[in-house]
Amino acid sequence: MNEKASHSLTRRPLFRVAITWFWDIPGAALTALLIVLLLMTIYHVGFSEGLTSLQESPYLLSYAEIVSTGLLPLILTVYCKEKFSYYGIKTKGLLRAVAYSLPLVVVILLLNYFTPGQKMWEVESFHLTFPWNIWYAAIGVFAYGPLEVFFVTWLIRNTDNLLHSSSRVLSKGLVITVILFGLLHVITSPTAGLANALRVMAEFFILGLIFKATGNVIGPMIAWSLINGQVYAVGLGSLLP
Repeated sequence: MNEKASHSLTRRPLFRVAITWFWDIPGAALTALLIVLLLMTIYHVGFSEGLTSLQESPYLLSYAEIVSTGLLPLILTVYCKEKFSYYGIKTKGLLRAVAYSLPLVVVILLLNYFTPGQKMWEVESFHLTFPWNIWYAAIGVFAYGPLEVFFVTWLIRNTDNLLHSSSRVLSKGLVITVILFGLLHVITSPTAGLANALRVMAEFFILGLIFKATGNVIGPMIAWSLINGQVYAVGLGSLLP
């Protein structure tokens, strides 16, 4: 396949949507496996010990999240020389996007505060030393916050292009992407169950509508970073002494 044909393939919405969804779970699994193998090499332990080390250091899974969820859309966007503003990373519509996203943040944080059980911001420290605490806090927040939102809104745009529904705010691309992303959590977070998947669907449905209505994704990125428990679990857990 010559370069021109390859470039044309990477611009096709069907190819983009299919390969991005297909890569998500295998990409995470392969990255996690590589991390385990690296831990085995560094500490001279067996596979089970390496797997245990990974489970005891969940901040390491930030790498798997980046590789499986956001890296491919970023690569395709850069490779095809697309403008990130097409995916909402711009100043236009920023204030509206933030304003529209704020009520969701307030509602989720209040519900979490008044619901019995552990609060999302009550996380266990990983006892990392400088500069690793800063490093893992940064990549943890990035992976489970802005990058995860970019993954979803990138798929919304490309699914809309595939189904010719880009002109609508409540579009086919939005509905299909949010449903699939929510159901994906049944596999990636099995202990949380279907209730968690439905919650993710509802939250990203609202964030997706905000993105489609304002054309700006920064508001939803900020909102998701504030209401996603993984951001606190990994990001704050890395910073706590």
